[in-house]
Amino acid sequence: MYPKKVRCPECEHDFELEEGIQIEDITYCPDCNAELKVTKLIPPKVETVKTILDEFEGKDKDGDSDNNNYPEYF
Repeated sequence: MYPKKVRCPECEHDFELEEGIQIEDITYCPDCNAELKVTKLIPPKVETVKTILDEFEGKDKDGDSDNNNYPEYF
């Protein structure tokens, strides 16, 4: 059995992963409800799921807009 405790990259809340979770599975932080993808099991690691809209709007991981990332046709 591997350790199951991870830290949310959004709010830094520590929580345990569900039993049987695998790499690439999606889970949610119980504190801030951030959508997280499991990227590693030993030691466990999760990353925030970037949505297509976040990428289109140019939001970085802090949620700030970066207006330099719009496609050239805009």
